[in-house]
Amino acid sequence: MGIDLAKTESFELGPLSIQPRLLTVSSTDESATLEPRVMQVLVLLASNAGDVVDRDLMIEQCWDGVIVGDDAIQRCIGRLRRLALQLGGFEIQTIPKIGYRLLREGGDTHGQSVKVRCDSSSSNPSIGIAPAIYHGLAQKGEALAQLLCSDIAAALSLNREHAVLVPGSTEDPLFLASLELRDDTEKLRAHCKLTETQSGRIVWSDAISLPSERMLDNGIPSEEVVVDLASRFSTIVIREVTETSLAQDEAQSAWQAVVRANAAYQRIDLPNLARAIEEARAAIVMDPRYPAAHAALANALAAHYELGGALNEAEAEEARKHCDMALALAPEDANVLAWVAHALLMITRPAEGMALARKAVDLAPWHPIAHLYLARHYLHHGQPEEAEQSLEEHARVAPLFPWKYFPLVNRGVARFMLGDLEAAEKHLTEASELNPTYPYSWISLMVLGALKSDVGLMRSAGSRLRQIEGNDNLDLQLARLAHSYPDPTQAEMVQTAFKKAWRV
Repeated sequence: MGIDLAKTESFELGPLSIQPRLLTVSSTDESATLEPRVMQVLVLLASNAGDVVDRDLMIEQCWDGVIVGDDAIQRCIGRLRRLALQLGGFEIQTIPKIGYRLLREGGDTHGQSVKVRCDSSSSNPSIGIAPAIYHGLAQKGEALAQLLCSDIAAALSLNREHAVLVPGSTEDPLFLASLELRDDTEKLRAHCKLTETQSGRIVWSDAISLPSERMLDNGIPSEEVVVDLASRFSTIVIREVTETSLAQDEAQSAWQAVVRANAAYQRIDLPNLARAIEEARAAIVMDPRYPAAHAALANALAAHYELGGALNEAEAEEARKHCDMALALAPEDANVLAWVAHALLMITRPAEGMALARKAVDLAPWHPIAHLYLARHYLHHGQPEEAEQSLEEHARVAPLFPWKYFPLVNRGVARFMLGDLEAAEKHLTEASELNPTYPYSWISLMVLGALKSDVGLMRSAGSRLRQIEGNDNLDLQLARLAHSYPDPTQAEMVQTAFKKAWRV
């Protein structure tokens, strides 16, 4: 029997009064309301104060034995840590690979650390989070800085491409993220810095204006600010380690091989996808049970199959096999779910892919690829409005996303489906400038030119497509369009338009 909040008596935790039935935690001068699940976790940890509570017991008592991923548990722990910073009275210590323990205020904190890692063989980079600094006169400015630091650490930990270490960790991180909040009464700015710890090199810094009034009043950072800053730190870390890996002749670990595969995947054409397949295969050779390697290989194979006009069924079958393996190894990993979902869409299993794409977004709402691939599913299912909403979420959580042409192409397709041909042309033209070798940009512009009877657009887009792939590939282009539009009527319409443009 799990924790029943309705039957749990109120209790004291240091200077705090905990009222489980009312979902409130109060100090002498302020109080906070918790979600039921978070209160259950607090009750469990407080009833075992000083002792380690493992994840199995937490699931049994707080989720009634229903298996949940680490992300669900970490969200509750993150909320409780923010509560501790806000009200004091306790802290929560992570015991790596085991669970958590609650320490009352003034208790032993020796060795305190928070560490979130993915598979031990992946050699993924670590990010240290330095204590935030506040410069200003607002009463709750210091509390805001510390909560923002804690929330950014929690947000970063949801991305399993890297590990997160917070102050007190016994390990030395590869990168150190630091944050200063500067309030000059007119505006609040976050001065961000990311340093490579071994060399001391500053790899990125920026000053970002923040909405100040409400956050400084209550001392609690907004979700939008947390998402923005965490995404920037994450993107720069992945960029740095990708560049370091690509500078080597070959990958030194399965994780590096997946990084190299994803780097090749970012500029989608047949040669780059072939390199992505090669790197992902190398990752599986290094570690046959590394789920991200199977997911990356499935995604690369499926993209190669799609770009090849969906003609090579052997590629589709191999992609299916690696989708199944990735899901068996990591059914709750948002990265894996997003890549597998995309692969399933491209090899014509869209219903299954849609469910996984939605699950990836639910597990990691700050994960940019999850939103991007969910948008593609919506387009496939003829839901352009929903696709645009997902693309807006993608833009919100990924301000520094490196391959911007791909979401632009999807925006163009959404506008095309909604009948807004001018906006569609604008998005597709911008995408073609960012990646001139992506054939779908030119294919889509040729179709648009035919529908608008714009001879100049048809000729220019057709010329660029022929430069990329040659003059004798009409059948390939028609096969690509047939694969992209599952509705036969739509497929016939765009194929007819494309043939008109091809002849111009």
